[in-house]
Amino acid sequence: MKCTSIIQRIPVSNASILEEIAVNLEGDAPDLCAIFFSGDPLDEETVGKLLTDLRTRWPQAQIFGCHAESIVCNAEEWEETAAVTIWAATMPGVHFHAYPLQFESTAEGPAFVGWPDLSSFDWESTRGLLAIADPFSFPMDALLERMNEDRPNIPIAGGLASGADQPGENRLWLNETVQSSGAIMIQLQGDLEVETLVSQGCRPIGDPMVITRVERNAILELGGRPSLEVLQELFLSLPTSEQQLLQQGLLLGRFIVESGDRNKGMGEFLVRSVVGIDPDLKAIVIGDYFRPGQSVQFHLRDEASADHDLSQRLASHSVEPPPSAGMLFTCNGRGTRMFNLPHHDAAAIAHRFPEMPLTGFFAAGEIGPVGHANFVHGFTASAIFFRPSEVSE
Repeated sequence: MKCTSIIQRIPVSNASILEEIAVNLEGDAPDLCAIFFSGDPLDEETVGKLLTDLRTRWPQAQIFGCHAESIVCNAEEWEETAAVTIWAATMPGVHFHAYPLQFESTAEGPAFVGWPDLSSFDWESTRGLLAIADPFSFPMDALLERMNEDRPNIPIAGGLASGADQPGENRLWLNETVQSSGAIMIQLQGDLEVETLVSQGCRPIGDPMVITRVERNAILELGGRPSLEVLQELFLSLPTSEQQLLQQGLLLGRFIVESGDRNKGMGEFLVRSVVGIDPDLKAIVIGDYFRPGQSVQFHLRDEASADHDLSQRLASHSVEPPPSAGMLFTCNGRGTRMFNLPHHDAAAIAHRFPEMPLTGFFAAGEIGPVGHANFVHGFTASAIFFRPSEVSE
């Protein structure tokens, strides 16, 4: 496997881009290309011309990407800058199924339109999926829930396009087709090893609890007590610094694994925001749906916790052999909005894997697995790494 990741400010030189890709891949044709544009407004003419030139030069390549607020190239994060990053990889022995999806009303009700006959796919050889979606028109949560049920243990990584703040203004592309809604899916099969990383960037506080009463997304009781009373008691027990963090934003983590040692760390949690309180019900309101019997723990997020969490997760990934290529989908609330120094997430990955080409973008929601199920996250860094399998070597 060979890979390169390059970046140019806009306006770009398509000729120099194609030549740099060819040189870096030692003349081999890429099998997969990811292209992410940033800049407000998006230069759609430049996008179309680059997609056409890439497709003309390498017609066999699968080309996908989107418009994003900010983009990633190797060890750098280019925040709110008009630029394009192109990641191109040769993947011998890897097969791709690429398809655009829409979520539409049909005679039978809402449905995912464009979904191929997945029963005919060789799921045993599927190593993972890449997903990019428009957050205004496509319910990625619902798609992931379906995949978790139908095809468990297949990792899905990606992000929600962040290039626009109004419906219909985002742009996604697959080969030469540009769409303003829906999603793009890339299924990877064959001689490939895939690793994923999801860093939710927070730490647990207080003790684990069991949800005992729920009404929709309002948790009424924790351990048989009113949830608001439990939270107030926790608040009073915290040092002043953590009380201040709690007032800035509180989270609730659900244990993915309900049994075993619950002191192993943050990897067991799916973290969701506490979006409000209901004084009348003495309840806390969560940005997701929980159910009675689930074990949970409150969390806080700050720069130090986010830095430590990402470092610990990267440390757990093998460097022998190092990945040949990677992609990073980091929240648009991270970057210099969260960290004092720029390039935090990209630089951390580059420090761990210094020779690995990396691409990605700042997302309006990050897709990645926790445990053996895939979810959409917030304020998260989700990464996927690729290695050729021993079969292809």
